[in-house]
Amino acid sequence: MNLTVSQYAIVEGVKKAGWVITAKGGTAHLRDIWLKADDAGLTIMASSGEVEFSGTYPATVQKPGFLGTHGVSFVQFVSNLPPAELHLHATGRGLHVKGQDIDYDLQTTDTDAFQPLMPFPSPPPALISWETLHQVLDKVEFCIDPFGSGAACCLMIRATGEDMVEFAGSDHGSRLALLVATNSDLHDTLPAEGLLIQRQYLPFLRKLADGGSVEVGISDRRLFLRNTSTDETMSVPRTFAEPIRYQKLAEGITQCRTHLEVDRKDLVKALTRLQIFTSETNEKMLLSVQNGEVVLQLASAGHASCVERLKIDDPPLILEEGFSQAFKPSMLLEIAQHYSSERIDLYLQDQYLNAMKGRQDPGYTVFFSSYYDDNRK
Repeated sequence: MNLTVSQYAIVEGVKKAGWVITAKGGTAHLRDIWLKADDAGLTIMASSGEVEFSGTYPATVQKPGFLGTHGVSFVQFVSNLPPAELHLHATGRGLHVKGQDIDYDLQTTDTDAFQPLMPFPSPPPALISWETLHQVLDKVEFCIDPFGSGAACCLMIRATGEDMVEFAGSDHGSRLALLVATNSDLHDTLPAEGLLIQRQYLPFLRKLADGGSVEVGISDRRLFLRNTSTDETMSVPRTFAEPIRYQKLAEGITQCRTHLEVDRKDLVKALTRLQIFTSETNEKMLLSVQNGEVVLQLASAGHASCVERLKIDDPPLILEEGFSQAFKPSMLLEIAQHYSSERIDLYLQDQYLNAMKGRQDPGYTVFFSSYYDDNRK
């Protein structure tokens, strides 16, 4: 291997590879970063055994070659170099790196330890915008249980209706986020059974998507994302489990006992203040409708008075005077903070079925249960 490349051209790719590799222990294949020089340029590859990354960057290659080097050290080394030209040359002593005022020999790994990465699937990829992908991750990921099992720890993606795609995430029944978007490409690419991706892998997909559009490929075992210039690819494993049947939730909220609209910022401020006086052993807050107002009151006997009142739009859409239900202020606060709408709609039904929507958040609904159905801390 003998090539010249700019530190500026490869540093972000090296960092992405560093996010993937196993920092301690494991085989050389999992802790090393692999470099391949050929006519396409310099390709950087890394694998954790589950997440895989590859990126190809412009370089002047005098002699093709392939080698591995210790991943953590290489990431830290390249990240701390100035954005100048580097000369990489494989020698009998390892990888010689020479640049302005630097001269290093890095240890290399026998290439027999390398296990080829899975290629991007051959069918034409679907396109999804960077904005939509980040919106999905921002609005759905927080509802997914990081310690759950089966579909409860996964982002669920399924085709529905005409050119519509549903993205959903849940945490064993206390809340479920659902975002519906129009994307004919992805709709036609998704398998009939849908797609399940564990929450632990979602941050890697966020790292790849940094603007424009990304290509989506789906194989029997993996989900692939590739930027439209095809120089960087990230893939994560699919999970196979019985999906959560959430479709009837939307039907249920149409029969809600109370449907009212409140100012989102006022709700967030009220819940923030109330949360100050909660504790790990007592997070119970009563939400009731009294005299045309939403009343939020902490149920703790340790406080003489913790009450917030919110105005309801006149007239309310559906109002059951005297309606009362208990919630965790922390849970309602977190849900409300994921909306951008000025005003939000609350659909209050019973212990098991309530929902929040916003007119400036089209296609987005978060379903949530009451305090009594959410006893996890």
